[in-house]
Amino acid sequence: DDYSKIPQNLQSKVVTDVLKRSKWSNASLVCDVTASMAPYTAQLMEYLKLQFAAKDTAVRQIVFFNDGDNRSDRSKKVGQVGGVYFFHPKSIDEALENLMQVMIAGSGGDLEENNIEALLKAEAACPSCSQTILIADNVATPRDLSLVSKLTKPVHVVACGSSAVLNENYLTLAYLTKGSLHFMNKDYVDLHLFSEGATVQVGKEIYVLKGTKFVRRRIS
Repeated sequence: DDYSKIPQNLQSKVVTDVLKRSKWSNASLVCDVTASMAPYTAQLMEYLKLQFAAKDTAVRQIVFFNDGDNRSDRSKKVGQVGGVYFFHPKSIDEALENLMQVMIAGSGGDLEENNIEALLKAEAACPSCSQTILIADNVATPRDLSLVSKLTKPVHVVACGSSAVLNENYLTLAYLTKGSLHFMNKDYVDLHLFSEGATVQVGKEIYVLKGTKFVRRRIS
């Protein structure tokens, strides 16, 4: 249970860095805790430890999801995958117990994740929260992006992973919810102000807004 012993890398520290500088308040925090997210979950625990010590109440609830509680991949249906848990821990020890509970219940399975289902359930569980922070696996595409229109609050996406190429679905999620995207320690805000054909460069890649989605266009 000692998350300080999990090997860290430059990218894994993006979680702590983004949460510290963004200073979001009255927020619901939603985190993918499938196996590949261990270094980033460790960073989240380090951040929460500081928050509890400072008695900071900016985060109103914590939602951990594991994409289905180890159910078979073929049985997963959009919006009904499960493995989404809600907590209001009062200490870092309690938060760690909550985290371990969800990780033991399931570790993922297939590559896609039920991000939007988790976000919708987070909104329903905390209607007074004004925004949602999503700590997501950049490699894993949301299986349920078709449900984004049901979200009613800004989503601030912290995309985690060793790849330097952003999954454009998370750019689209931030755009459609009037939220923000945070990747490779850079912040992308006001995306909802973009119009058809607008472009944004993330790393070495160019993303073009086509309709309601961002599409990656590699730089020649």
